[in-house]
Amino acid sequence: IALDQPVTGELTEDVPYTVWQFNGQADDRVTITMEALDDFLDPYLTLLGPDGTVLATDDDSGGLYNSRITLTLAESGTYLIIASRYGGTGRYELTVRSGQFQEENDLAIGEGGGAIQYGETVFGQISGSRSAERWTFEGSEGDLITVSMQEESGSLDTFLVLLNPDGDEIGFNDDSGQRFNSVLYAQLPEDGTYTIVASQYDGSGA
Repeated sequence: IALDQPVTGELTEDVPYTVWQFNGQADDRVTITMEALDDFLDPYLTLLGPDGTVLATDDDSGGLYNSRITLTLAESGTYLIIASRYGGTGRYELTVRSGQFQEENDLAIGEGGGAIQYGETVFGQISGSRSAERWTFEGSEGDLITVSMQEESGSLDTFLVLLNPDGDEIGFNDDSGQRFNSVLYAQLPEDGTYTIVASQYDGSGA
């Protein structure tokens, strides 16, 4: 599996897991996400280091029943991802992303943005390349949240990133919504003020 290139697979009673590999570099920070494409699948992730040691496992950190592992690689080499299930069967999408959203420093943060509350809808404007707006909300540990960003006008291909109270990335999404819109699911790990970076994969608009 290549970085930032999602792949799909399917788990059945006869095929309860699949194994993927990627080449990682020491000190790279990677986020591995396994999202169910069918309602009956509860994904489960295991990451093995170049020497076969289990480095991390995860069941539901990706929100709802999806799985996510984020960690800094200790050494260069070939890493193995075991995409399996806690329960059920069905199709899934697997993504390996390198780096956190600290590249946000290169974004032009617009004058829009502000506070947003659960259940509230707000509007913004993305213009020019590398443009974004920041929205903040108060969350509690264990909250299951859905963040949706929908293009209202123009040629906007939306992109969402969720940052925890320390400013570290804990989730991102490009096209899980209809067309080029973004939907991000997450289970919040702690109490505090979270930041949504509403940005673009391409284009501009409202």
